Amino acid sequence: MNAHGAFLPSSDPSMQSPDPSGYMRGALVFLYALLDNAPLGVSLHHVLPALDAGDIIEVKQVPVNRSDKLPQIIRSVCRVTADVWASSLLLWDGKTHCGVEQKPEMLLENNRECRRAPKTLELLDDLARECEKVLESGDYKWVVDGGERVV
Repeated sequence: MNAHGAFLPSSDPSMQSPDPSGYMRGALVFLYALLDNAPLGVSLHHVLPALDAGDIIEVKQVPVNRSDKLPQIIRSVCRVTADVWASSLLLWDGKTHCGVEQKPEMLLENNRECRRAPKTLELLDDLARECEKVLESGDYKWVVDGGERVV
């Protein structure tokens, strides 16, 4: 199994992203979701030879508050990832296959873009700075309305 830092295109409506822009494949995709003004999520899925293509076991949206900075969002992604792993492993008996098939038309092999991790620390720093600009602008639209952060 793999915990993926974004939504994957589930065939089950209850496991879908609140917006198609949230479906991303690749590495560090939660950063690219911020840049693309897409919802943040975590998907636990089975591993197949094809990248991020296995059946989806669980999906959870990552909460973002208007005042969040990048370190808070990284902690939230980590917290949601741990929650998804824990809840799924508690339910899995180790024998029974569980999971929901992904939408075949949205698999990477069917022309979905794969987001790559930056090749150098300098490029990673640039990506982080761009994410901070998005957050500081107040334009990120997938924020939690009200409520306290539970982190």
